[in-house]
Amino acid sequence: MSLMTGGLQVQAVETCRALSSMDGNMSAELFDWSKTETPPDLYHFIGFPSHLHRIAELVHQAGRPYLITVLLGGPRSSLRLRMAAARRLAGSMLSGEKDRDKAISRAASIVTITETDATAAHVIFGVEKRKIAVVANGVAGGFFKCTPEAWHKTYGTSDFVLCVGAVQQRKNQLLLAQVCNRLKLALLLLGPVLPGERGYAQRVGEAMRENEPLGGRWLEHLRNEDALLLSAYAACRVFALISSAETQPLSVMQAMAARKPILLLKAPYAEDKLFRRLPQASSCELEAVADALKQVWDGGAATELSPDYTWHGVARRLQTIYGAVLNSKEGMI
Repeated sequence: MSLMTGGLQVQAVETCRALSSMDGNMSAELFDWSKTETPPDLYHFIGFPSHLHRIAELVHQAGRPYLITVLLGGPRSSLRLRMAAARRLAGSMLSGEKDRDKAISRAASIVTITETDATAAHVIFGVEKRKIAVVANGVAGGFFKCTPEAWHKTYGTSDFVLCVGAVQQRKNQLLLAQVCNRLKLALLLLGPVLPGERGYAQRVGEAMRENEPLGGRWLEHLRNEDALLLSAYAACRVFALISSAETQPLSVMQAMAARKPILLLKAPYAEDKLFRRLPQASSCELEAVADALKQVWDGGAATELSPDYTWHGVARRLQTIYGAVLNSKEGMI
């Protein structure tokens, strides 16, 4: 758990909470690597950076199966997939990448968030299709019924653009703040600074101070389960995420559940079936983003998200996968 930040941390916490609320003979916990208790029957790695291969090796030595949710970043052409596979093969000659590849191949099952990532996992890592399961991100039920009253009572009823996520360069919060300053729109940023991004965050802070007279603010420590966070989604006029790279951004799904107009950046993740019809800025040029945001601000359409994407549905799917792994030596699903 201590190795996770941002959306991965939310995903881990909410997955565990949903699994714990399900009926059946399984229990779930966020594992603390400092404990020396009896190992769990099954481990689930959500996200798998290279350094985690050492923990996976220890799990393997303990004789316990494990799953890995791999995050690969959305649609790619067949050519780009083949190029990525070639780079992975070349990189596997290096010790760290070779050990990571071995850990992935040993997983009882690979979970991906999207169908396109499932294809990418098969092509890039050579994972057998029978070992890949697709389980989308989950959204807390409160986002489907959130109301603006709590936000209005605390901060007033003025309209604003909302952006949620750890502050970092790939999410382009600085550009969004500059665009909002250009258009004279209030911007609400919700999210902490990603470790290693303090310099970028200082520039974001400067832009947000310019936005404050317009009603903007940056709240770094509003937790995902906070009622005020849900109310902020309901109260915003537009939700914007102009990130250059995502897999299946949870914050966008939350905004869809709250039925808000949304602006994204034209990028591979925005081609996902959930997002491809949403308005998209054509590039990271300030004028392009400003034009796109103004259009959504002036006449953006409400969105919606199927209740199938609640955490309960995610937990039910994962329970099925876990059960299949525990009941099969080969982890067939």
